Amino acid sequence: MPETSYSFRIGDIECVALRDGSLPYPPQWFFSNIPQNELEEELRAKQLATDHVEGTYTCLLVKTGGKNVLLDTGAGSMVPSTGALPAILRRRA
Repeated sequence: MPETSYSFRIGDIECVALRDGSLPYPPQWFFSNIPQNELEEELRAKQLATDHVEGTYTCLLVKTGGKNVLLDTGAGSMVPSTGALPAILRRRA
């Protein structure tokens, strides 16, 4: 699983969005009001898979005043494609 993060600052506060992993979901869970054939057509037009929507688990690490605050603890070992957060945090320490 590739490590993905995005850092940004708000004044003296550093914020780091950390991707803990992802999980595929049925598209109908997100787009229940669209007929199946229209949904598949729209997904194909955007070069996306038609059999799943990839939902990512993103945690926010806030660094301020010498302290680190983790605002989400990730998805853990829910499935093989999640659980990257502990290793990412060790590498960023």
